This record gives sequence, C-alpha cells and structure tokens, in this order.
Amino acid sequence: MAVIDNTLLSQAKKLLVMSPFALGDFLYIKTFLEALKQQYPQLQIDIWLDDDRNDKQAWRLARSHIMQQWIEAEAAFGNMWGCCDSVAQQQRQIAQAAQQDYDIVVTLPQSRGKRYLSLARQIAPNALLVAGPCQSWMARMFGFWFYRKANARFSPDITLLPQEHHITDRYYQWAHGIFGIELSGSALLPRLRPSIQHLTAAKQWLQQHFLTQTGPLIFLNHLSTDHRRDWNLTQLFELINRLNQLQLSRFILNVTGEKQAEVQQAVAQLPAAMQQRIAVFTVTGHFFELPAMIASSDLVISVETSIMHFAGALHVPLIALMRQRKPYWAPPKSELSSVIYAADNGYVSDISVQQVMDVIAQRSLFRATND
Repeated sequence: MAVIDNTLLSQAKKLLVMSPFALGDFLYIKTFLEALKQQYPQLQIDIWLDDDRNDKQAWRLARSHIMQQWIEAEAAFGNMWGCCDSVAQQQRQIAQAAQQDYDIVVTLPQSRGKRYLSLARQIAPNALLVAGPCQSWMARMFGFWFYRKANARFSPDITLLPQEHHITDRYYQWAHGIFGIELSGSALLPRLRPSIQHLTAAKQWLQQHFLTQTGPLIFLNHLSTDHRRDWNLTQLFELINRLNQLQLSRFILNVTGEKQAEVQQAVAQLPAAMQQRIAVFTVTGHFFELPAMIASSDLVISVETSIMHFAGALHVPLIALMRQRKPYWAPPKSELSSVIYAADNGYVSDISVQQVMDVIAQRSLFRATND
C-alpha cells in the first residue's frame, strides 16, 4: 500500500516536492511525477530545489537557474523554488511558498533531511508531510526524533531490487511506494523534448561555427563537478586527433561558463587545421540549448554527468566514461550506448584514449576515409 492513499491524492489540489535535484536526478524522477500528474490532473505539482546552503557559489546558482528553466518548460509542473544565495532570500521564498497552502509535501533530500523537514513545516504547517529516504547517520540512529515533524515516512529497500538494477528502478520504488504510481517497460524510460525553436537555433549555431567543415558531429564532455570523474584535456585532444585520422569530423566541446575561456585558450594552442574542426559550446540562454545540441549530434562521448543521461533520453549514440562506484547510474542499456569503467577504484582519467578507440572500432562508429 502506498504511503499516500488514492483518496487523498484525488482530493488534494497542491503538492510540493522538495529535493536538491541535480539535472540527472530530475531527468529520471520527472518520468514518475509526470505520471502522477496524468493520473491526478487536478493536482498542481511544485518543486523546491533550494538546498539550504545560502551561499553565492556560481556553479550552484547557475545549475539552479538552468533547472528552473527546464521545469518551467515542462507542462506537468507549476511553481519552482530555486537555490537561494542568502538567508534573507530564502526567508522571502519560504513566505512565497507558504502562500500556496500545500495539501501534501514530500521531501526527497538524500542528505540534510532534518533541515528539509523543518523547511517543509515552515512552508506548510498543516500539510501531510511525507519524509522520503535520507542517508544521514542521524536518520539511521535516531529515526523517531529525526522524523518527528513528518506525518509519515517512506524507507526504500534496495535489497528488493535486482543486483544489476538501474537508478530508474530506485526512483520507481520511491514513486510506487509514496504515490502508488505503476509503470512498466518503456514507460519507465526518461524522455527529453527539445522544441523546434531550440533545434533550429542549434542548427544555426553549428552553421556559424563550422562554415565549410563537414563530417560526423561528435559531442564531447570531459568535465564534471568532481575531479575524480573528469577526463584530462590532453586526453580529449588526443582522441580528437585520432578520430580525425579515421574520418575528418566536427567536434563540440561542451563546458560550463566558468570553464569556457580556459578551454578556448587551450584550443587556440592547437594546429590551425585541428582548431577549425572544434567549437567550444556552453549554454548561454536556456537549458534546452543543451539537449538540442546533443540531439543534433551523431555521437556523444561523456564522463559521468547528466550529459550521458540526456544522450540516452534523446536516443543519440553514446560512449560513457565512468567510475565503478555507482554502476546503477550508468545509462540504460541499449544498442546505442556503451560504458567504459575505470579499473578497480580508479578515476575516470585512468580510462585511456585507446580504450575509447577500441569501443568505437567494436561498434563500427567510424569508417576510415582518410587513407
């Protein structure tokens, strides 16, 4: 039986889901929240992203802004409350959210769970408050005290999942256990839908940056938010050089705004003929610029970030470079995707260029045309 029964969901008007979703998290959980909206069309589903850090970290606020754009573009969702850069801003946001008079609040924080429950009660003192899974040691040791502000809690049991399960299975366990959502087969898989406007803009961008160059379009993403999951720029350039030896191609180097100048300077040091086949890309206006560019590509090669999940959702051929720590975060298995894992507990940079080339050869992704 689900934590929230069907009768309450049928009568409720507003639901607030609170979690510091990363882009990859939201891609997968979105599937189940959309299914919830479809089953209960009267229910307004709002998202609270603020992670209660209240600092001015540029990458954190930029990611929140991008998430806001994405959520606002999805028809299933109403209000979106993003990350705050100060306590004063957070208090204003709490007051705004409180005006919604939520019937149900669900927290899915993984960490900082006690603080999320406190925020939830400030926003909706009379709502049904359901606490989702939290990995805090305090939650494990002092559960009754830790969850005292919640009306109910949901504790997933991953031992019920197959040994080689995917993150989708974990989120489905949450959605089924909390809301009673039932999905199966392809309905579990995430989807991204770039608009014609953003696809057209991506095509124009490519025409501007590759005036005369032709060949396959390769989308490369070598950076993450953790140096242990990064590939080196020298490895990236070696890969580009070797791929060009097989078949002259066009390469998009995807970076965040704060890394753009650094990578552009590195590209400027390359031979002119190689430079002409590389364009550095970063999202400047709207989240959907990114999936539109991925959708325009013939192949994506990415380290362990949301990029690899977006490629899967857009059905673009993918080679993902990952550590072995969380294999359930690998892209869903398909004929279009391959995953190369670093050996043992190694970093992604321990994956060699030759390993990537071997996968490309095995999948016949390139044909030698430059002999």
